[in-house]
Amino acid sequence: QRGKAAEPSYFPKPGVYSGDTAVAIRCDTQGTTIHYTVDGSQPMASSPLYSAPILVKGTELTVKSFASVAGKQDSAVVTGIFRIRE
Repeated sequence: QRGKAAEPSYFPKPGVYSGDTAVAIRCDTQGTTIHYTVDGSQPMASSPLYSAPILVKGTELTVKSFASVAGKQDSAVVTGIFRIRE
C-alpha cells in the first residue's frame, strides 16, 4: 500500500489580509518534507524546503507546495494566493 502523501494545507487559509501575514504550511502525513515556491513556478524536489512560516508582505504572494515522504507518491501541488489589502 504505497498511497500518496496528504496534500499540504495553509494556515491561515489563502485569501485577503490586512497587513503582513505569516503563512504556515502543514501536512497530515507524518514524516513528510514540504517543498515550495513563491515565484509562481511549479515546485520540484529541488525547490526550497519549508522550515518556517513564509512572510507575506506587500501586495500578493502565490505559494505553491507539495509534500513528499519515503515510500509514498508525492502529493499534488497545492496553490495558495495571499493578498494584502492596501
